[in-house]
Amino acid sequence: MTLLRKYEAGCKCGYAGEVEFYDSINIKLYPELKNLVKKRIINGFTCPKCGGKNELLKNFLYTDTDNGLWIWCYPERQRGDHEKIKKQIDSDSEAVKEKFGEKDFIEPKIVFGFDELLKIIG
Repeated sequence: MTLLRKYEAGCKCGYAGEVEFYDSINIKLYPELKNLVKKRIINGFTCPKCGGKNELLKNFLYTDTDNGLWIWCYPERQRGDHEKIKKQIDSDSEAVKEKFGEKDFIEPKIVFGFDELLKIIG
């Protein structure tokens, strides 16, 4: 599933407005989104007020089941929350396994920032 929704986002200059961010992207269904990830465009925006680049403001789930990838990508600023995030993802994963079984389960990875994500997806 690929899910795009509007969220409030702000810039350091004080601008605030609605921006479309992805909650998840599915590369198998929408392979063109991989190029947006590589260009570091996903879940960021260019401020219409000051022109500043605001990169990766919201986490998203990157899935590429053909390559066995299920990756939660978080903004670098959330690295300090790694243990809290991991506990939540582990809990959610257990619920998924219980409901659907482990046959096709892909163990999720957690990365912080585009640099870490791009090292995995190439």
